[in-house]
Amino acid sequence: MKSIRSLFLDRDGVINELLPMDYVKTIEEFKFKEEVLHELALLSKLFDRVFIVTNQQGVGKGLMSADDLHEIHYYMKNKIEKAGGQITKIYSCTHIKELQCECRKPKPGMLKMAFTEFPDATPQHSILVGDSSSDIEMASYLGIPSVGMLHKYNMDVAWQPKPDYLINNLTELRLKVLPLIFNPL
Repeated sequence: MKSIRSLFLDRDGVINELLPMDYVKTIEEFKFKEEVLHELALLSKLFDRVFIVTNQQGVGKGLMSADDLHEIHYYMKNKIEKAGGQITKIYSCTHIKELQCECRKPKPGMLKMAFTEFPDATPQHSILVGDSSSDIEMASYLGIPSVGMLHKYNMDVAWQPKPDYLINNLTELRLKVLPLIFNPL
């Protein structure tokens, strides 16, 4: 039986430009990172499933509505699909940090939901890309190889825990990291 390969991506800072000290609350504020649409089309051919796992406490704080978030995700998914990529499902935690819910990163609730809903996907055939320590910690709970995405707002961050790999963009993920994890691709 063929192994189902799954790619888990954080949203802000990996797919779209991070708004430091703020939340992407509208489509107008959502800006794809330069290489993302092209790379997601290529990565979608290498992975059977592509998931997005994202904390979005701006909803819980009342800075945006659940409908606003749905609209942003619909826009994002539509653009990715028009460029030839695929998103299997988007998992969002809209709870505020203080609630300490099981779905909010760094806890692995969103990953567990994905593995429950898609039982042919497994941690041992997955990889997670995120731009914060909470992403990397979430992956470590389930033993998923983790990749830290560097950008201008996290260059001086002391990753805790440390990601298995560090990259500057999704091209490096595809060309440099994936051959080390999934050989042969």
